[in-house]
Amino acid sequence: DQVVVGSAMRTIRSDDRFVCVNFDWWPGNKYSKNAGAHYPWANATLLTVDMDNPTLRSALKALAPVHLRVGGSLADQITYDVDGSIRPCSEPPLDDSADCVYNTGYGPGCMPLQRYDELHRLCQDTGCQVLFGLNALAGRTPAPNTTELWTGDWDPTNARQLLEYTKSRGYVSTLAGVELGNEIDGAAGINAKLPPAGYANDFATLKGLLSEVFGD
Repeated sequence: DQVVVGSAMRTIRSDDRFVCVNFDWWPGNKYSKNAGAHYPWANATLLTVDMDNPTLRSALKALAPVHLRVGGSLADQITYDVDGSIRPCSEPPLDDSADCVYNTGYGPGCMPLQRYDELHRLCQDTGCQVLFGLNALAGRTPAPNTTELWTGDWDPTNARQLLEYTKSRGYVSTLAGVELGNEIDGAAGINAKLPPAGYANDFATLKGLLSEVFGD
């Protein structure tokens, strides 16, 4: 049997920036069973990577135009220190206690604005654009007697602060878009699930927020 692919008519066109690479949030002490690298996240995530590293910059320039996604399993545990009031503002600490509501082995973390500035300068210099994963668990808590189902409404306050800062600093040209939540409700995601109707409302809230900050 043969499969014949018709090439006379184009049905879809991929954007020039269809290639995507990622900065994650895992701390350097995240252990892996991989025999070749037990601590693969050391100095390799958004909060710790050397953004002046020549190899990193050369790779992004070679891939450009490229999307640089910021996200991963801990994205919904990160607060953005936009007003400089969070002390300490550091990467998620180890927390495998029964009281840790995230079930990721880590507690809540924080992103200093300095790293956000460095991220956008990196893209300004190398030709990448940022896809930033926003914390979808902000304002929510686990339902009673479970750590899986989270209830309450998404609180967009911190996301608004970050987006308004993005606009004020002129980073619109290096922000390709945002995500809301990382693999929430998916089988491969963290152990935090949201009611479908509530999650849908969150995206409507986010759409309105983006229109307010950046315009239509």
